[in-house]
Amino acid sequence: MKRTVYSIWIGFLILVVGCAAMWAQATAQISGNVRVAAWVLAGAVGMVMLIVCANLSNLLLVRASVRRREMAIRSALGAAPRQLIRQMLIESLVLGAGGAVLGLAIAAVATASVAASGYGDSTSARGA
Repeated sequence: MKRTVYSIWIGFLILVVGCAAMWAQATAQISGNVRVAAWVLAGAVGMVMLIVCANLSNLLLVRASVRRREMAIRSALGAAPRQLIRQMLIESLVLGAGGAVLGLAIAAVATASVAASGYGDSTSARGA
């Protein structure tokens, strides 16, 4: 169970490092009050991601403790530890892939809707 928690936190740290690299590149083009707002937004998003990772690790721990009896029965019936680990790993990967696909779909729809709304369009009339 500890390995699951550690792997989630390592994944979160990898995500943070990757986002930090992209963030540094994006903030080079932002100036003024928008930069401060962008940093505040990035901090809020980082905190939400931290909360999500903590909740996800707790859910996986609860799921593993509930399935302890099932794993004991499978082991008693002759399943090798390698088979049990493989089954749990595949289930976790399927859940993760499903979440990633759903997140990408939501991001694509949100990006398209923001682009269609014209928010941030530099050619819009501002008091002219």
